[in-house]
Formats: sequence, C-alpha cells, structure tokens
Amino acid sequence: MGWLSNYIQRLFYRHTPYIDASVDPSNYTAAGVLLTDGTCVLSALQKFQTTQKISGIGGQKEDGETYMDTALREMIEELFDIVTVPKPLLETLKAHFPPHIVFQQGTYILITYSFCDMERMLPYIASFGIKSRLYETMPINFYELVRLRFIADDCELLHLLLLPLYLTKGTSKFVHREFIKDLQLYIQLLETIQLSKRRCWSKSSPNTK
Repeated sequence: MGWLSNYIQRLFYRHTPYIDASVDPSNYTAAGVLLTDGTCVLSALQKFQTTQKISGIGGQKEDGETYMDTALREMIEELFDIVTVPKPLLETLKAHFPPHIVFQQGTYILITYSFCDMERMLPYIASFGIKSRLYETMPINFYELVRLRFIADDCELLHLLLLPLYLTKGTSKFVHREFIKDLQLYIQLLETIQLSKRRCWSKSSPNTK
C-alpha cells in the first residue's frame, strides 16, 4: 500500500477537486467526510441500535443544503458533539478547503480531505466560538483531535479510531459493511485515477513511439 499513500499525498496538492462521474448533486440524501493520509482513515466507534460498529463520519441531508454543507456540518457535529453549526463557518471552510476527491455510492456522497487539512481547519472552527464537552480545550492539531477526546456514552461517535485502509480488502464483524464498501470504492477510484494519469504521461512522453 506504499504506492497508494505516496499517490494520495501527491494528489492532495491538486487545486481543483476531482469529482467522479458518479456524483449527482440532485440525487443525494446523505453526505460525509473521509479523512485519510493514504495509509489510514479516521473512523469512529458508533452505536447502531443494539450493537456498536466502526464506521465513517457523515449523516442525513437537511433542507436547503448542498452535499458540501451536509458533509462539513456532519463532520463538525459528530467530531465535537454540538447541535448547531454556524452557517458562516461552513461557508468559510468551503471557501478555504475544497475537497480533493468527491465520489458517490448510492445516494451517499463522500468528500475527502487529508489529516493535514483537518489540522488546518481546527483554528477556523475554534475562531467561530465552537466549544465541545469532549475536550478540555479545543484541539489544535490532529493528534489532540484523536487522542485527547473524552469518551462519552451519550454522543454519536463514542471513540475516534485510525483504521488501516488495507483492512477494507476483507470483511470485519467490527466494521460497518457500508463503510467498508465506501473505502473499497475509494481505493478503486484512486487506482483508476492513477492509471489514467499514467496513460496521459505515456502519451505525452517524447520517447513514446
């Protein structure tokens, strides 16, 4: 998986988001954020009725939202266990942090960011007066976001976890099946993008006969 990690790091310097052909903004009911460094993804232990599963970050669309609004709002709500996210904060994050890849599975749209992106978002989030009962003080880096978060039995995300991408090649009774499908599709998409770029490089090479 080393090539995948390196490729994602290079891809994350793209200025323009890569929006997969599967994305249909008029046909989505939920959206989420996939945070990854190319080796691991940020996931969470969540309650699902009578059981607990490891899953991703996201949720249902609200009236008047775009998929970017939904994904970013859900990310902030779930990470910090807050009820209301200021709309100006969402507009600020959208303006400063375009996603790297956008793709869709069914009616669920995922936008992707790197761990570094998340770390850069934290000061913006704090500047809007966001407070969380899950942190003694608001985190200022990715380490604090994951490791210094209190565990509360009554919040949606019980505990934040780093899940290796390679685990998605199999199934796990601990990981929600829909999350596994999302990650598998993400890896397939990355491989497709890389193959396409290799073909473009090959055609443009002066040594190509």
